[in-house]
Amino acid sequence: FFSSLYHLQNSQRLLALNLVIHICTTSALKPNTIMDILFPAIFNIAIEGEEKDHLVIDKCASTVLEMSRFISWKQFFKIMMMIINLLRKSEKKRMLIKFLHIIFDVLSHFTGISNSLSGDVEEEMIEDKPVETALESSPIAISDLENKILPILYKFLVDGNSAKQVIGMPTALAIVKILKALPKKMAHIELIKVLAEVTSHMKSRVQFVRDSTRELLVSICLSLGPAVSLKPIISSLQKTLVKGYQKHVFGYTVYMLLEKTIPQLNPGEIDNCIADIVAVLLEGIFGRVAEQKDVSTIANSMTEAKHNKEFEAF
Repeated sequence: FFSSLYHLQNSQRLLALNLVIHICTTSALKPNTIMDILFPAIFNIAIEGEEKDHLVIDKCASTVLEMSRFISWKQFFKIMMMIINLLRKSEKKRMLIKFLHIIFDVLSHFTGISNSLSGDVEEEMIEDKPVETALESSPIAISDLENKILPILYKFLVDGNSAKQVIGMPTALAIVKILKALPKKMAHIELIKVLAEVTSHMKSRVQFVRDSTRELLVSICLSLGPAVSLKPIISSLQKTLVKGYQKHVFGYTVYMLLEKTIPQLNPGEIDNCIADIVAVLLEGIFGRVAEQKDVSTIANSMTEAKHNKEFEAF
């Protein structure tokens, strides 16, 4: 196993990692074996690898995800904090955020909550777990996530964006992954905070910043489900984009959200925000925004003003 794990060829490393995943799905691993031997070896492979070796790095994260089902919340919390502390000083920030994003899929295992924001909350049934059950670890896990992990990630989100670092926006997706494992009321409050920070970047005059932020909003919407996330996203955009060129950005962003999320929608699921959507689209067809699209200096200055997507949105 170890000769394959530390082999120079990535194909051999992938075989070793797949072996661990197979063992996790067919039998139980001892927590001490994971924490003292397997996790340090596997994480070392990820952190010392090149970012271009994304297949190996992703497989390392997936392997840690599977192993985490056999350890206690205290041990998993230790893993998270170790990675977060590395974020402060490592140059491989994007890789570490992605690593966190992948292993956060196991959070529902500890909180006992799955997809809380969807309104279809499921409590996970955990079998053959040699440490405390999800029911026993749930209050501590939820408290640690709310009071310790989220504040740190919010700081990365705000500081990373303001400093134009690579960890700002990817951190938002990691935070959203946490929200899905929190109680519904708490998750909604935290979601509003995340969206306020993310949508603030839609005011940027830089096209690339707006485009990447729009892609992030679409990813958040798809991750949480448009039925519950589309309304708070549009509400946040309404509060942020209020004047001038921002109105063009608002209308175009609403169109992109609809285009990407419609395949996931069922009839009636976005009735709660139809009025807001229609108001934005009508402004783009008949209002001041429509008049500005006919001004060449405005239309040529930004992608959002070049295209009239309101009719397609309807």
